[in-house]
Amino acid sequence: MLRRAGKGEVSDGFYQIRSDCTHKVPETKFKIKVGKTLSVRKWHAAFTREGRLDIASVLNRIQKGGVHPTIRGEVWEFLLGCFDPGSTFDEREQIREKRRVEYSNAYALPRIESIILEA
Repeated sequence: MLRRAGKGEVSDGFYQIRSDCTHKVPETKFKIKVGKTLSVRKWHAAFTREGRLDIASVLNRIQKGGVHPTIRGEVWEFLLGCFDPGSTFDEREQIREKRRVEYSNAYALPRIESIILEA
């Protein structure tokens, strides 16, 4: 769950941060606005029935309050350009399946074959 943070406190209680990773981290100017986080409900509401994303409303919400930890992976697929906001649910599922096959052919199968040959 997200919470407000004071000086030196972690603003996202969902993840623990090791103390040895925080000693030289500059203070952020980003302040999470309570109630402005992109929630799961708001995320799902930003899609049309076909699955097209209203990216403008999502970006506005992210800018104001960040992204809820449970949907970060999904949101980042759009922010990094892995999926076009105009794509449908079916198109994205086809892209995911194509990438799984490409990964399997490029990385997983050759590695398994080399392990078997070494044995």
